[in-house]
Amino acid sequence: MSLKLINLNPCLKRLQDEGYELEIRDGFLMVHSVPYVNSNKEVLKGTLITNLVLVSPDVVGKPNTHQMYFNGEHPCHPDGRILTAIQHTTPNQTLGNGIIGNHWFSNKPPSGSYDDYYHQITSYVRVIESQAKAIDENVSAKTFISHYLTNDEDIFTYQDTASARIGTVQLNNLIANQKIAIIGLGGTGSYILDMISKTCVSEIHLYDKDQFQQHNSFRAPGAASIDDLEKKQTKCDYYYQTYSNLRNGVIPHNEMLSETNLHELINYDFIFISIDSATSRKMITDYLYQHKISFIDVGMGLSFTEDKSSIFGTCRSTLYTKDMDDTPLKSLPTISRDDEVYRSNIQLVELNCLNAAFAVIQWKKLFGFYCDDMSSYEMTYSLGLNKIANKVMERVE
Repeated sequence: MSLKLINLNPCLKRLQDEGYELEIRDGFLMVHSVPYVNSNKEVLKGTLITNLVLVSPDVVGKPNTHQMYFNGEHPCHPDGRILTAIQHTTPNQTLGNGIIGNHWFSNKPPSGSYDDYYHQITSYVRVIESQAKAIDENVSAKTFISHYLTNDEDIFTYQDTASARIGTVQLNNLIANQKIAIIGLGGTGSYILDMISKTCVSEIHLYDKDQFQQHNSFRAPGAASIDDLEKKQTKCDYYYQTYSNLRNGVIPHNEMLSETNLHELINYDFIFISIDSATSRKMITDYLYQHKISFIDVGMGLSFTEDKSSIFGTCRSTLYTKDMDDTPLKSLPTISRDDEVYRSNIQLVELNCLNAAFAVIQWKKLFGFYCDDMSSYEMTYSLGLNKIANKVMERVE
């Protein structure tokens, strides 16, 4: 938990100064050791849990809900009757890393919302703790115990409050701690980076030797400044600087892969390939296949209509995993088409983003984040038909 975050926010600082046992983790604010009575008339201690709203890395906003989770048995009156004043549902929901909400309480203030987290926490503690004090007047939620984490344990440079807000913290664990490599930081590769950077993978290795030029900014996430362009930096260095604002573990490699450094890929858990050269693609994918390293290769095939009035074509995302044979490799492009529209750097930012999204969705499906009823190894989106075609592995009887 960041001591800085507490010190800069009066509502949290007041809770801490009064002795409440606070913990901030995975975008949740928790208050431990809240005394309550269970159905057996025993005094126990539980934890109140709510998602933490941050309007900036160091400034908390107002609570966005009057409800709170509780870890423990359902609080009761001193005689063992359920405390119906706050009773709502009992989801027994896993919210994050070891954070479980057994009960979901509702205690709406007369105004309809809480002024701040001090108002919310003390209101809930008052209702729950008062029942325990009727049995033992010495119990208190004010333990003056602190829970702190060092910054070295954080992937992100500021709290991921988005996952806590929508309830996907536990799903994030399915893709956590992976070492990812992204080969090629053109339009599609840069959008893959943009999406992967928001996940809790431990490392993201970037491979590209090209300079970040003006035309690249029109096919890249965000908005590069004139100063960025005048630095004449590589794509790797530009994206390293950009995404280091958000997270740790972005590692630039200002080089393309060749026979001399191909062995580095053995260190990664998953590879994204976004390059034009069919020769380089074959060299890389053959190596990954030989060493049973999972990867996704993305590509586009675009052309002008005959009268050059519009563009048609496809976006492709092909998955290989260590459990597959070489079928996915056989569907990869084997010829570099220098006359393709895409290679002329026409600005197709929406297709770059779409192709990257297909790849990241396919990766998340592989690890169970998204439901996957199809289990396809390749998906191809057709612009003209507005359809996605899927390829699945043939079953061997």
